[in-house]
Amino acid sequence: MQTDNRPLLATLMAFGRPASAILGIALLVGCSSSSAEGASHPDAAAGDASLGDASLGDAAPGDARASDAGPPLDYSKADNWVCGPAAGHDNCLDPQTASQIDADGSTTSVSPAPVTSPKLDCFYVYPTVAFQPAGNVTNFNNLQNILDPVMGQAAPFTQECTVFAPFYRQATFGSYTSPNRDQYLEAAYVDVAAAFEYYVQHLSNGRKFVLIGHSQGAHMLRRLIQRVVEPDAGLLARLVVALPIGAVGDIVVPYGALVGGSFQKVPLCTSATQMGCVITYDSFATGYEPEAEAGTLNPDAAALQAPCTNPGSLDGGTAVYAGSLFPTKVRQALIDPKSQFPVTTDLAIYPDSYTGRCVVGATPGLVFLDIAFAPPAGDVRTNPVQFDAGVLSPGPPQYLGLHLLDFAFPMRELLDAVGTRASAL
Repeated sequence: MQTDNRPLLATLMAFGRPASAILGIALLVGCSSSSAEGASHPDAAAGDASLGDASLGDAAPGDARASDAGPPLDYSKADNWVCGPAAGHDNCLDPQTASQIDADGSTTSVSPAPVTSPKLDCFYVYPTVAFQPAGNVTNFNNLQNILDPVMGQAAPFTQECTVFAPFYRQATFGSYTSPNRDQYLEAAYVDVAAAFEYYVQHLSNGRKFVLIGHSQGAHMLRRLIQRVVEPDAGLLARLVVALPIGAVGDIVVPYGALVGGSFQKVPLCTSATQMGCVITYDSFATGYEPEAEAGTLNPDAAALQAPCTNPGSLDGGTAVYAGSLFPTKVRQALIDPKSQFPVTTDLAIYPDSYTGRCVVGATPGLVFLDIAFAPPAGDVRTNPVQFDAGVLSPGPPQYLGLHLLDFAFPMRELLDAVGTRASAL
């Protein structure tokens, strides 16, 4: 039974544009809720002064200038970090209960534990969590909307690395339909770049690192790699792998190429041991692929494509995902896909239940990760994810897809992408 998506459509219409014109931009929302209530964060207000920090790098063509965004948050302060040793409270280390659901329907309690001696760091940027009209978030007191992606996407990586995740004055949902979109995104980038600079100078101790981000977080990483990592030979050598997931056309390569377009020195990954490469994709369920009208940020679909690198099969082909991992609770009802899990733990793990393959879509310039529920013969499990849920496929045409769950299906493979490379260090 399809979930009623009329409340979502009504909210979109409230931004003053037809839902059909902006539903494509809903692809950019990782988790959505208002974050502007309550007293302001101590460092949240943006000033008028130029940032004046060359380490942020030059803006790419089409991006606004960093100097327009005002000064960044002060990342020497513990309350400007969501996760990591620099945070006042490391949310990524909060314990989560987990259950594995096996082929015979039985469940097993699983206790994911942080790695005791991590060989590398993971710098994570969370997706859009502010469902508001155009602007930048200036209040981080409502942590609940941030914890949805942090606990489901970033926290699992503590099994492989030390996770550093900054708060940042991200662009709101409404910013993506604003004529000033680039300025709002640039203001967000100023914070992310400053947090990364502080991490490099004061927290990393020269360690190698992984870059992880989703949706708007992936957009921030595109800028960071272009402007900061690629121009710096030392940082480029320290980049183990980048995981800017769900970029929706903001990361592109020329047709048939592994590098070029967004990145000139960091190629798409083609093997599990390759260092300094990118894994990126947008996921859609089989039978719910994006149609030609779907929104994308691809600036030139005639020459460039939004690539798909399947975490489970980097050299091509279909992958059976070894451990799809789903948060069973969503803190914000607006973006709850109403998945039905047979357990009450924080996380549900489904081994060998889903497959993924990269498919060329009808939308020019878009190659997407096609996800299917395909358990083996004799498997009694049913698909807990409603592929026709309103927030996963509000259509036709199918705009949102599985964006909210981009990390969930190949999570074991994403963790292995970090762990395998860490073992090689």
